[in-house]
Amino acid sequence: MKTRAGARAVEQSYNLVDAIERFGYDADCALFDLILRGELCEEVYYAEEKLIDGFEAALVAEDRKHSVRAATVGLGSVTCCREVNCV
Repeated sequence: MKTRAGARAVEQSYNLVDAIERFGYDADCALFDLILRGELCEEVYYAEEKLIDGFEAALVAEDRKHSVRAATVGLGSVTCCREVNCV
């Protein structure tokens, strides 16, 4: 039983490494690879997530400041889109 579980673990490990190499062009996979290999600490991932969350919050706040007034007074999306000529 230990041999079978060990073989399965080795196969899954191989598949994980293969996927990381295959999709290494993706920034998330590349970051995961660097962390997995010990070239970067895991805190880099959490710092990146925090940065992205802050950026998204800033975008939402700016969007709310500059949104079309018609969209904030309860008009439907079709009516709003007609007002700005996108339908």
